[in-house]
Amino acid sequence: MREILHKVLKRIPACILCASLILGTAQPLHSFAETNLKGDLNSDGVIDVSDAVEILTYYAKKCANWDISISEEQLQCADINGDGLLSVEDAVGVLTYYAKAAAGLEPTWDTETTTTETTIIETTTETTTTETEVIPIVTTLQTHANGAVIPPNTGNQFVILNTSTMCYHLSSTCRAAKRIKDENYAEVWVAGVGDVEQYGYTACRICAK
Repeated sequence: MREILHKVLKRIPACILCASLILGTAQPLHSFAETNLKGDLNSDGVIDVSDAVEILTYYAKKCANWDISISEEQLQCADINGDGLLSVEDAVGVLTYYAKAAAGLEPTWDTETTTTETTIIETTTETTTTETEVIPIVTTLQTHANGAVIPPNTGNQFVILNTSTMCYHLSSTCRAAKRIKDENYAEVWVAGVGDVEQYGYTACRICAK
């Protein structure tokens, strides 16, 4: 179809030349029947190159300031682009219609409009805030009721102290830690076991080897 259209459109300059030669005579446009098809300006019942030549002839004479008129019916028939004037654009419209018909397509005078539908997908980002346990930082030494020193909180290492036996445990499930009496029980958070060992505490043989 493109090859046919290309060949037809290449004939436009020749058509314009032909129309220019016609300027030597002041012949009016061909007789027009009100029952004409749109684009069929010469009333032969066929929309083809000859109709485009009719339009170009009128356009060329008009550009040369020849006294030539056209009826309202003729204008409606040949004004393909609907701008109220006859020009090269209307001739191109007729030739395009003719080329499509010659290619076996179903040509139409309607302007084809392509509508692009844009779908906007809204993405919702859910932010989850996890609460982190806040460990109180005690920077001063504490003394237990029995006189044992309890180290200050310095980190995230959980340690259980037995202030009676001076033993430390790293697990609350340790059976030895479970037997610590309340008066001898203490909990601290340290940076490492060295923070409690420096005060004389020793590791439990069960949970802190």
